[in-house]
Amino acid sequence: MHITPVSFTSANANKNKQIKKDDIDLRSELEKEGITLPTFTPAQTGLINGAGWFTVGFLLDRLLGKIFKSMKTPLKLSLGINAGIGLVAGGMAYINEKRKAMDVNKK
Repeated sequence: MHITPVSFTSANANKNKQIKKDDIDLRSELEKEGITLPTFTPAQTGLINGAGWFTVGFLLDRLLGKIFKSMKTPLKLSLGINAGIGLVAGGMAYINEKRKAMDVNKK
């Protein structure tokens, strides 16, 4: 009787990674098809991201308050919490885009 050893790593791991993540760029693939995407500045990206988080959070809070009466929160509290979440998310998006822009300029 022959027992083969168990391997927790894939023997074909290197063969499956022929395409690098950096090689696939959505923007360049769409430009090949003639579709151009708008480019946003880091500030615009932060504002859009922050506004999106605020809007989705506020609407979700209001919806859950309507559906479940026990989850109802005061309007001012909901606005404050979601504004804070929007500010943090927008700030993080801004910092991330700013770092990406600095890395592109260094190359």
